[in-house]
Amino acid sequence: MEELDTLLPLALACKDDSLQEIRTNFVEACSKVATAVLARLEEKSKEVPSKAPLQNLYAALSTAIHVFQHFKMYSNLMRETSKKPLFLGPVQQYQEFINILQFQVKNYCVRVCATSILQDAESHHWDDCKAFYEV
Repeated sequence: MEELDTLLPLALACKDDSLQEIRTNFVEACSKVATAVLARLEEKSKEVPSKAPLQNLYAALSTAIHVFQHFKMYSNLMRETSKKPLFLGPVQQYQEFINILQFQVKNYCVRVCATSILQDAESHHWDDCKAFYEV
């Protein structure tokens, strides 16, 4: 993302029609980076919790939000010179992915809390690892 941040002023400065190719290349490069990062994040998030710890899901969520915010910023900055949204595809893909990860995190937390409460409903020693039962 730092390299894209470095190239952003150049893309913003290319307002002439003769330099439009530079802007187009910047947008294409950003889209390729966004797609590659998203594919990697999706791959890593599918491993949770069977092969990877829950912290990987949190890391994927925070990374996706970071990239999403960067592309929203790029889109807002470049919209001043271009009337159409340039990063609509990646922004929508990241928004969907973020929503999915948020849903997974919430469901996981609810399941853990519900299981802990139901395991020891009366004595409240929830860190005791005895067998599951209902009261």
